Amino acid sequence: QVIAPRLEAEHGFDASHGARYFSVDARRAATRWRDFRFLLDQEVATPAAQRQACHAAAATFQALLGVFEP
Repeated sequence: QVIAPRLEAEHGFDASHGARYFSVDARRAATRWRDFRFLLDQEVATPAAQRQACHAAAATFQALLGVFEP
């Protein structure tokens, strides 16, 4: 809900052209977010798993910044 509008405004990408992954049906977003949080609670239950997940998330967003920044 945040990334898709920026991609379209700044780069012309949308659900049918290069940004399908980031395009979410707003009516389903709340359900998908709840499902994601449930899965996260199950899969990232230990401090070690939480550290690993945080490291992976930070690396992912750093890579995205490298792609989308001019």
